[in-house]
Amino acid sequence: MWPKLPPPKIASDGASVILEHYPFPRKRTRSIVPADCEALVDWFPLAMFLKNGDIVFLSRERASKVVAFAETNGVPFERRHDMWSMILDPFLDTEYAETYYQQTSSQMAKMGLAHEQVEALRDRLGPKMLLLTAMSWEWQYYGLFDALAVMRPATPFRKRRWQAFYKEAIRIARLGQVIGDAKLADS
Repeated sequence: MWPKLPPPKIASDGASVILEHYPFPRKRTRSIVPADCEALVDWFPLAMFLKNGDIVFLSRERASKVVAFAETNGVPFERRHDMWSMILDPFLDTEYAETYYQQTSSQMAKMGLAHEQVEALRDRLGPKMLLLTAMSWEWQYYGLFDALAVMRPATPFRKRRWQAFYKEAIRIARLGQVIGDAKLADS
């Protein structure tokens, strides 16, 4: 089916960040200029929140260049609650105490995602996430990138359904509140 999708390869000429063959929402090259950027977020992989509402992912292999691009251009580097990490935690090859799930459910509700919505998302992604876990034995982290990777259709026939999921996933990710400033050493 799919192994974990690698983050896209990036290049930066100082004036822009170029993502070759960026996989979401459809495969194409994307160029991002500072005026497009809202914030660089310390997720895995790094995420760039864009002013148009989208989120793109950047490889940690080039983290120092991406952070330098952000600093040079006045783009904040933030730590944010990762809503998708909390949604996908039950699918990791790790077992948490029930109190952990109660706390994350409460946190998500405070940020605007009701328990019923979380459960519906888990039901929807569950089979694919469990298959991914069976193949990867991932025990530390799943996030938005992983949710998009498993839900991305292999053929263009489900384009409308995929685009609806993509928009919903980005909207949910943006509910995560800023925790504070990030530093590359935190990565």
